[in-house]
Amino acid sequence: MKSTTKLICSIFLLIFGIPALALAGSATLHWQANTESDLAGYRIYYGTSSRSYGPYIPVDKNTTSYTINNLTEGQTYYFALTAVDTSGNESGYSQEVSKSIPESDQQPSQNEVIVLSSLPAEAGTIRIDHEWREIKFSRAYNDPIVIAGPLSYNGPNPCGVRIRNITSTGFQIRIQEWEYLDQWHKMEEVSYMVIEKGHYKLPDGSEIEAGKVTTNKVNPRGDFQKVLFTTSFKKTPVVITTVQTMNGPQMVITRERNLSTTGFELVMSEQENSDLWHVMETIGYIAWEPGEGSVDGVSYDVKSVENVNNNWSNVSYGPFSSAPILIMGIQTTNGGDTANIRFANKADRSVQIFLSEEISLDNETHHVDETVGYLSLR
Repeated sequence: MKSTTKLICSIFLLIFGIPALALAGSATLHWQANTESDLAGYRIYYGTSSRSYGPYIPVDKNTTSYTINNLTEGQTYYFALTAVDTSGNESGYSQEVSKSIPESDQQPSQNEVIVLSSLPAEAGTIRIDHEWREIKFSRAYNDPIVIAGPLSYNGPNPCGVRIRNITSTGFQIRIQEWEYLDQWHKMEEVSYMVIEKGHYKLPDGSEIEAGKVTTNKVNPRGDFQKVLFTTSFKKTPVVITTVQTMNGPQMVITRERNLSTTGFELVMSEQENSDLWHVMETIGYIAWEPGEGSVDGVSYDVKSVENVNNNWSNVSYGPFSSAPILIMGIQTTNGGDTANIRFANKADRSVQIFLSEEISLDNETHHVDETVGYLSLR
């Protein structure tokens, strides 16, 4: 690609729309192929404000059409495209196109719930917003651990999942935005898992542990909390954590580091522009040895993926018969800025994710590479 000007001229969007058979919340982009010999691929940018986009979606050089799913009903989106050459040079944006996603009368609902009687555990996918929502278990638990996240990327404001009032029969869940925002958020999709506290061995030999710890340690003010498993694992497990309580009103998420076969380290993160002090909260965790298998007729895929940052990354799993129940957590703390995972375009074989930083202290959202662990069930 010999010049940026040539790149800009050779890229433009031909068609944009929602196919007749597509559900509301999806949109398809079509564009004319770039003819430069050193074309490496394309990048799709989109957001809810004109010329204000989120992280890009990388697209193969042989692709000239792409469908974006999980768009919020009633929201207008703006799209642009760039080309990248084999040296990493990126063109300017194409002309911008926009589309309003129509409203439907669909109410937030609980999707299919997968019940694992031998653990005992269950998992499901739901839609939530900033209002508290009650989720009922399919059975009673003695000491349930509830793990949830990440959130989809319908509303661009940085946010996270909050849980409270866990009982033997259910819990409450909602989206909470960081304090510098307006605290109102679009409907998002999130998956959750409930499991009785304890250490378990599956028929294939894989091990799982669910537990909880109470801490007030906040990054970077406090040291990390050491968490030891009740029984050592043969392989370092994927560990996913969620705050189980809402004792303090401030938005808070969890971060982990130094995962091993015997335990891990844990800390909470508030927004960067805060007093970095938080009351005691209970943190729940699920540790699951990596691998693929099945339990009670349910297929699972548990693994980690490296080099996830503030740009969209493609994560492959399965394949499953349909989009799975998908729970993820950052396994490292290589970057100190407060960040969590958001996802889009979840399908039967893959999903796209990026690390979303909040901007209470500054507008910088670059995040270094982290390792992300995932638990997928179908």
